[in-house]
Amino acid sequence: MYYDAGHPGSYSGTGQDVLDLSGANKHGFLGQNFFVEDNDPVWVNDQYKTFAFDGVDDMIDTTLNSNFSNDLTIEVWFRRASNAITNNKQTLVNLYQPDQTTNCSYGELGNGYWSFGGNACGNRLSLEIRQQTIQATVNANNTINSTFIPNNLWQMATITYSSNTNETRLFVNGVLHQTTNQELVVGSDGVIKIGTYLDGIGAFEGNIAVVRIYNRALSQSEIKHNFNQEKTRFGFTNSTVFVSGVPEVTNFGVLTVSDQEQTVSATLEGLNFFDRRQFFVPWAATIRITHLTSGDNMITADKISINPQFSQQTVITGSGLYNILPEAGYFEGANIPRPLLQNLDLNGGGEFVISPEILVNVPPFTRPGVYTGVVTVDIV
Repeated sequence: MYYDAGHPGSYSGTGQDVLDLSGANKHGFLGQNFFVEDNDPVWVNDQYKTFAFDGVDDMIDTTLNSNFSNDLTIEVWFRRASNAITNNKQTLVNLYQPDQTTNCSYGELGNGYWSFGGNACGNRLSLEIRQQTIQATVNANNTINSTFIPNNLWQMATITYSSNTNETRLFVNGVLHQTTNQELVVGSDGVIKIGTYLDGIGAFEGNIAVVRIYNRALSQSEIKHNFNQEKTRFGFTNSTVFVSGVPEVTNFGVLTVSDQEQTVSATLEGLNFFDRRQFFVPWAATIRITHLTSGDNMITADKISINPQFSQQTVITGSGLYNILPEAGYFEGANIPRPLLQNLDLNGGGEFVISPEILVNVPPFTRPGVYTGVVTVDIV
């Protein structure tokens, strides 16, 4: 099954029908029936072309049977509303089976919906948002989660299930986050629902543009291919991390070496690091240095070492970062990089300012003088 709100062959811009582009003829419709009603998502004709869900009762019903017994993949491009309640569980796609709701009752609790009784209470396999993570739920009681995701940013969430290994895998933007092993419960025939757990329960608030369901478990390379094919449509235009706010090459300024002091303290201040990739993977910053010169005197780079002392960090957007500053060590030569900050992960985009204080150590018996040089910070 393949629905795409931006493809006129899947949705014309009017009416109730959502047509299947896969050729399997598993067409769906807005809301619960073929008539216009309050729980119909609204088609948004902007640069993304999406269905907007109100978080109350909007849904898309499909004609795809949820009683899978073999492999499958569920893939969704979505953007959660910026003001969505982050504590509530919200459903993107649910493989609902009616005989699993026997003796179930539903209610609202502070952190989402709950259920009592039954085998799996209708929830055989679902892709949902739990607080600030993407969550895959297997048989209602086995969950795996992504790392932090912000509201109001596009994400491609994917889950795969292999009947040979009973393994469920959760991907975000083509990157594997977590796996679990549990055989899917098989119940009676039901249908797959989009934007709701069960007719308004666990309703999603935000936009859904694309939903794909395969009858096999895609490989990671295939999932990454799907992401790369559509990332530009959803704003993933800059695939790198970059430094902004200061020149890429920063002049050390004047460094004075006295006849007693062989350690010079220099601080790199206000480096603005932006991560626009929204790939949940680490990145790193390196530092390079030129020779230091004072008139005819020169300290070659391989005689200079650095020792980061601490770093002051201000998070502007995003969830923050993890930083490991390297031990003191020498440069191998002029403009040969060494690690500065490592294992930085903004969990899907954001901005922070970090000001590391770096001690520059010069060799013993260096001639006193006023030395200048250039340091460069690179993203790798």
